[in-house]
Amino acid sequence: MAKELIISNLKKLHVDDSITVQGRVAPGAKRFAINLGKDYLTSLIHFNPRFTEGLIVYNSRKDGGWDHFHHKSRRSESEYPDGKVFDFKSPLKLNHIDYIKVDDDFEVHSIDIE
Repeated sequence: MAKELIISNLKKLHVDDSITVQGRVAPGAKRFAINLGKDYLTSLIHFNPRFTEGLIVYNSRKDGGWDHFHHKSRRSESEYPDGKVFDFKSPLKLNHIDYIKVDDDFEVHSIDIE
């Protein structure tokens, strides 16, 4: 059940804003990805849980090339303060986010920006 949601031209979304993506991981999901950045080729944050590999991949992408490849073993829920929050310091510097992409085995219910 691969899906894709792309939202672009978000000129009012700043890098220090809080973004909450709520939804449902598909039954039997293998992976999904959330990308926040300038466009398809430049992602400030690439968040990619890979369930079949037992990994969560954090990365950033500049001009189509992956910068730093950060992968972590899947963490237990108790390792996150509220069970939902992750912290990733991207090496890219952007003033605002223009692009959100969510794809693969995740059904988006809402995206809240504060």
